[in-house]
Amino acid sequence: MGSINRVIEKNLCTGCGLCASLFSEKVKIDYESAFNRPVLDSTLDKVEEQSFKHICPGMNQNAPKKLSGFNQHTIWGNYSSSSLGHSNNDDIRYRASSGGILSQSAIYLLEAGLVDGVIHIKASKKEPLLNQVTISFSPSEVLDGAGSRYSPASPLAELLQTIQQNPYKKFCFIGKPCDVTALRNLIALKPDIGTSIPYLLSFFCAGTPSREGVDKVLQKLNVKPHDIIKFDFRGNGWPGKTIAETHKTKKEMSYGDSWGNILGPTIQQRCKICADGIGENADLVSADVWHSDVDGYPLFDESDGEGLILPRTNTGRDLVSEMVAKNIISMKPYDLDDLKGVQPTQFERKGSFYARALAKLVVQRTIPCFGGQRTLRAALKVGIKKNVRSFVGSFLRARHGKI
Repeated sequence: MGSINRVIEKNLCTGCGLCASLFSEKVKIDYESAFNRPVLDSTLDKVEEQSFKHICPGMNQNAPKKLSGFNQHTIWGNYSSSSLGHSNNDDIRYRASSGGILSQSAIYLLEAGLVDGVIHIKASKKEPLLNQVTISFSPSEVLDGAGSRYSPASPLAELLQTIQQNPYKKFCFIGKPCDVTALRNLIALKPDIGTSIPYLLSFFCAGTPSREGVDKVLQKLNVKPHDIIKFDFRGNGWPGKTIAETHKTKKEMSYGDSWGNILGPTIQQRCKICADGIGENADLVSADVWHSDVDGYPLFDESDGEGLILPRTNTGRDLVSEMVAKNIISMKPYDLDDLKGVQPTQFERKGSFYARALAKLVVQRTIPCFGGQRTLRAALKVGIKKNVRSFVGSFLRARHGKI
């Protein structure tokens, strides 16, 4: 069995699409199933097999080493500074997620001439419920694609082809942590890719929901899929509402209901043993830092957007410094130890990864590489009881092929 089929069979595929770009004559992406998956037209040769094993984030999810002069948090990884902030452009702050930090960063890179285009995901114009890879060459195009998309996306499916078609252009890439990891893996094999894509931005990700999850949201809103002319998972406020628009109506649902009750429970199985939902391989990461009630539980009441700002590399640090110096973003120091209370899922996922991965290894004899992820130290942060429960639950799910 080839490595690609094994990754799919063992529920390790993230759906990033990079294998379809690297082996474009042999691999295509199936966009019709619940999650995006590669399909082989012909078998990879030995050299291609080795390349795939190196780049695939389903198999290789190593984290970078600590950089000189940077901090390293046991749970939250490398960073030069930890801040809470937002775009100083009110329109960007309102329309984008998490205070507009990533959208503003991409727009600044374009306006400063540091990149020629931004590779990211936006809603398909032809089918608003689906995602499509886009290259934005102007700030307005970036902003048109702002807002989180909680459904399958493969932003790397045509990456090499994009570079080949634009040989003298530089790009910023925005994607999920696993997408960024795949791209870093590729850059390690082909350093010239790093010259073409010098900026890698990401966000905290709790997993990729299935298309069936989107269908369930529409059912709850009592809207037919073929009637949709525009669909926003969030944005236009913070956290922003899920909005399904037709020619006749506009139906809304709160973020807590759409993500928490419907979409979240449908995430793909690979995401349940993810070692990195926090973008450790990115240059710059942002995330929601929710307001909390008196018991520390995250609140999703609408308010002015703000997001975590974590530069993880020299490139990210310099980018943030430039935007602050030019009054493009505002930010204030943030204690990362406080993030546990407002991102409890990420905290526990990192801390219990070792137990969940061990359970999958025991049952299915397979496990992704996760070097540098500080898994044992993180496990101590979460505690023995939590990890024992995670192991037992994951063991039972693995026996039934649910992880």
